[in-house]
Amino acid sequence: SVVPAWTLGLLRAQIGCAYFFGGIAKISPDWLQGEPMRMWLAKRTDFPVLGPYFHEEWMIYIFVLGGLLLDLLIVPLLLWRRTRLLAFLAGVGFHLMNSQLFSIGIFPWLMLCATLLFFPHDLPRRLWHALRRKAAPATPDETPVHSVWSRGQTVVLVFLTVYLAVQVLMPLRHFAYPGNADWTEEGHRFAWHMKLRSKRASAMFMITQPATGLAIDVYPEDTLNSRQCDKMLTHPDMILQFCHRLAEEMRQRGHGQVEVRAEVMASLNGRERQLLVDPTVDLAKEKRSLAPAPWIMPLTKPRPRPGSSPRNSGPELVGD
Repeated sequence: SVVPAWTLGLLRAQIGCAYFFGGIAKISPDWLQGEPMRMWLAKRTDFPVLGPYFHEEWMIYIFVLGGLLLDLLIVPLLLWRRTRLLAFLAGVGFHLMNSQLFSIGIFPWLMLCATLLFFPHDLPRRLWHALRRKAAPATPDETPVHSVWSRGQTVVLVFLTVYLAVQVLMPLRHFAYPGNADWTEEGHRFAWHMKLRSKRASAMFMITQPATGLAIDVYPEDTLNSRQCDKMLTHPDMILQFCHRLAEEMRQRGHGQVEVRAEVMASLNGRERQLLVDPTVDLAKEKRSLAPAPWIMPLTKPRPRPGSSPRNSGPELVGD
């Protein structure tokens, strides 16, 4: 069967966006200084063969610069026939290493398989017939048929334009928010900022009702499992959701309107801990919105010097 060539081009463009924006995101001060890769590799010195060298600065920067260059260059190299196989082999090594070093689920396997989209469309058929030692059948004539432009083609063109615009503009929306997206998380989702941050946090939530003198301290570990805590405490929007949930539970218990504040101490990429959200703001009254959240505290702690020991505590979020 034959499908329009634009369908394959669309899939390649989608994979290209993931690689390209992942590479652009790595052109950041933290990544170029070796964080959080330095911290991650220091925990994997038991890795076969390479592990004993993970404390060496030259090894750290092989990972830092290698990841950046592969993300930026792999798609152009895959599109050029002469470098396609070399780029594919580099991608195989990159994704296999990621799958063994980091807990990132299916992502490296998905990207590894998706890289095959850049090979000729009839490659699987040719390989299959080569294994059976039979000549592959001739590829159907794919010469485009010239026809009058139809309304259906216009609809497809509009769809492709809108779809690709979303894929290009969505990863850039974090520039519309103030502050560091790795810290505030505003605009971080769908931006392909992969494996760029290590965040730790601990928190206590205070429920008060000034009219009655009610005051309750809530520790999230008492109501959430460890995975929920790891995610929630490092994402301000999830902290807001948790505060809304606490307020709703208190109303269901007959306490009426209450105030909920959060004291969250967080660390980004080995920095000293600092407040993530304003502890004086009643988050139960703050509405969920796509607008910048004024109650998120700005990142003020400097990046740690290479080789210094980060003073962190609490649950950790390792990248995305």
